Formats: sequence, C-alpha cells, structure tokens
Amino acid sequence: MQRKKWIGIIFIILIVLCIFKGGTMIADAYADKTNEKHKYYESICIQNGDTLWSIAGQYISEEYGNMDQYIKELMQINGLKTDGIQTGNYLTVVYYK
Repeated sequence: MQRKKWIGIIFIILIVLCIFKGGTMIADAYADKTNEKHKYYESICIQNGDTLWSIAGQYISEEYGNMDQYIKELMQINGLKTDGIQTGNYLTVVYYK
C-alpha cells in the first residue's frame, strides 16, 4: 500500500513538472514574438552640417548589413540621385524598434 502511494505521488509530481515546463515553453515563444522589431519611417528636417552619412550613422541598426546598404535605401525612398542633401529640406529615415 505504501509503495502505491509513493508511485502515485511521484506520478503527480511528474505531471506537475510537465505542465510547468509546457507553460514556460509557451511563455518563451510569446516573449520571442513580442520582441520582434518593426520597421518605421520618420521625416526629419535636415540641419546645417548634416550629411546623409551622419544621419545614417544615427539611424542605422543591425538589420542592415552595412552603411552602404542603409544609404542606398535612404536614397531610394527619398528619390535622391546623389548623396547630397540641403539644410531645411526634409528626409525620410528608416529605423527599427
């Protein structure tokens, strides 16, 4: 009788541990999903002394392979033929958050 009691207790403990582990796996999966970064666009006013490269240095993130890739995207979304920008104009920048 004692042996059956201990087997029952161990069985219950194993079930509780399995349920706990499953719950933490679900919580981890949810946490991974909520940590996803999203791409945003912002219009900024170009200040005196700003260059496309200095602005890119402020907004580039690990999602881009290198600065050239980021500059190319900035030029494309802003319709720029060269990397020259003018003080007082607006520039759309991309960032991830």
